[in-house]
Amino acid sequence: MRRRPLPFVLIAAAAVAGVTLTLPTSAPAATTEPTLGVEFSASVPSDPQRDEGEPEVSVDPAGNVYTCGPSGFSNIADYAQVSRDGGDQFHLLGTPPRGQISAGEGGGDCGLASAPVKNAKGQYTWAYTGLGPLTNFSTGTAEDTGQTLHAGPISQSVPGVDRQWLVFTDAKTVFLNYNQLVNGFVVQKSTDGGYSYGPEQAITGRGGRIGPLRAILNADPAKAVVYFPYDFGNKIALAMSHDGGTTWGNCIVGDAEVSPLAGFIVADHDKAGNIYVTYSEKGGDHDTYVMPVRADKVSSCKGDSTVVGTGNKILINRGTTKATVMPWVVASGAPGRFAVAYYGTDQEGNPDLGAFKAAWYVHVGMTLDAFAANPVVAQIRATSHPTHYDSICLGGLGCDTSVPEGDRSLADYFAMDLNPADGRLNIVYNNAAKKPGELTGHVASPVVVTQASGPSLLGTTLTPKRPRIRSTSSDPANDALSPYGNLCPLPPSAPCPAPATVNQAGADFVDKGRGPAVEVTPEVDLKTGAPVPDGGFTVTMRVADLGDTAKLTAANTAGGTSMIYLFRWLNGFQPAGATARWSPATGWTFGFDNYTTASTQSGQADPTSEKIIVFPGAVTIPGTADQDGGVIKMSVPRNLIKAQGPLDANGRPTEVPATNGSLLPDAVAYSLVNVPIEATVQSYLYPVDNAPAMDFRLGANAAAPPVTVPGPGAAPGSGGGTGSGPGTIPTTGGLGAPLLAFAVLAGAFLLRRARRGRAL
Repeated sequence: MRRRPLPFVLIAAAAVAGVTLTLPTSAPAATTEPTLGVEFSASVPSDPQRDEGEPEVSVDPAGNVYTCGPSGFSNIADYAQVSRDGGDQFHLLGTPPRGQISAGEGGGDCGLASAPVKNAKGQYTWAYTGLGPLTNFSTGTAEDTGQTLHAGPISQSVPGVDRQWLVFTDAKTVFLNYNQLVNGFVVQKSTDGGYSYGPEQAITGRGGRIGPLRAILNADPAKAVVYFPYDFGNKIALAMSHDGGTTWGNCIVGDAEVSPLAGFIVADHDKAGNIYVTYSEKGGDHDTYVMPVRADKVSSCKGDSTVVGTGNKILINRGTTKATVMPWVVASGAPGRFAVAYYGTDQEGNPDLGAFKAAWYVHVGMTLDAFAANPVVAQIRATSHPTHYDSICLGGLGCDTSVPEGDRSLADYFAMDLNPADGRLNIVYNNAAKKPGELTGHVASPVVVTQASGPSLLGTTLTPKRPRIRSTSSDPANDALSPYGNLCPLPPSAPCPAPATVNQAGADFVDKGRGPAVEVTPEVDLKTGAPVPDGGFTVTMRVADLGDTAKLTAANTAGGTSMIYLFRWLNGFQPAGATARWSPATGWTFGFDNYTTASTQSGQADPTSEKIIVFPGAVTIPGTADQDGGVIKMSVPRNLIKAQGPLDANGRPTEVPATNGSLLPDAVAYSLVNVPIEATVQSYLYPVDNAPAMDFRLGANAAAPPVTVPGPGAAPGSGGGTGSGPGTIPTTGGLGAPLLAFAVLAGAFLLRRARRGRAL
């Protein structure tokens, strides 16, 4: 809590308990808000359709960016994606068309991690674990950027488990931690890349909320330091092993003075071994802090009462940012550098309450010298628009008692990681398309923003790939890889048939002829080419091959019968889409859809729950498809386009008709395989290609010169492949003590319902 002295009662209590506390010192109030020149890209949904609450991200040493999120354990619905180009384009893992990645149970929480060293195939193993109905965890491991996922048996089956995390210490050794009703914090070890896990090891019975696992690596994995943070009352603590996960101890980092549980407590370390622990206050001033631990104190983390923190509390949110939730810290680079991502707003109050009114942005706080007397913390808005409105409730079942009830649609956290290949931060957050004043959000889409410029945590300075605000988007050829993944319920030692992954020319956005892959211009009459007075915009999408054979091949290889070419952007408060739709039976049609969701089409159990976003083309719009030239054009009239206008009394933008110069954020073109369950009913869409996201201005000729984009062989995360030929690829929960509140499976189902804010 900002600038609050340590209460005498806590000092006395610590003395009685025999704990020596170093008094924390809050950072002075900032008079300016430096940004260090840090900027972020436009936001790209790693999946434009599926519901994936509380998403997580992991970037391997080659730069492959993995995201995953849960969508309900009643249908074992965990989904995951991989970007092989640093966060511009994403492929869906798992077997198409649906792409779920669990073969046992799952859907409650999704955990993932990437190995720090190469496996026998010369790539970096990726591991997954999904929470079932608070009874066990499904598992999975992939050795080839997610192309073949070996799905494993459940790791344990004692009722009453929650919120799991993973970390690798070498190419195959993975540690899994979680809360357990019987034993408190528990750790299990895998030696086969995360497919199966050994016996449970109880770490501490203190309770609290368990944080993500981390590992300070050693050439000898048996000497790796494995650790995770947690809360102990109002104190911030670490559980730590100094012998590669064999034995464990505990220590105290410092005292938060109030509950630190407005999100998870998260920790990370820099290359010198300094550890940084972040939390957000649940109460007090609702601020976010970081407590540092110097590297020379890490070896002291063995006794329950030992204090290893420096005594400093570095205030992260600055200036007008008054309330914060869900912090996530990343270091991983040069000594003294860290960054914290969090949701922040300029409104004061209690976000748990349904009556709270605010506009929330994804923020990043960054410092380049954590151990200075007064560290300078830059505060950056990572998103160009609010990503959520009003309540963000982190009170579990207590969210239902607020009148109106608190909003749980964002669940409990979002995540960030450092890309070691290019030094950029990759953030995955949820956007549930909530409007101001709505009780709750809708489908929680996983959305990725990537650091574009400014200092890197690695110690370098980043150069932008492209402007964020522009009217064109270039895309390399041969990256429309489909079908991308396959799931096999087999151990890693057993053969798993690789999918016949090739580039699908009928879905491949490319720069060709006289323009880039995607281009937005003021609206023109598609028959005459004349400008439309007071018009909207015309979007042009260029595809490698729009011949019927190429389109049908792309559709069939992912289990579909037709294709959808989608141009998606934030239309006021919610995303909208213009679609060019093709099927061999009906040919081409062109339509527009405001935000539209569905449930029963997704196969989910509750027909009242919103589980997928669909694009039925409800409003006909002008469109053309030049199959010989490979060019699709669609015109969106101005009367369909909305923008964000002046702020209301609670700092929330209003929604207004778009005018010349209006900013239309997060515009992304996707090629999608359509898999209808009936002739006219849309179900799962299988993504094949997407162009990099951009923000653009309506009616503005703000096109930047097209940026030359390297082919897949030169992009980060290519895994050493050449990219030649046909596009083939190389061979909360965290409930802690509250778990005692339930003992039967029925209670577990109720708890997950409240936690996810959506039906099971």
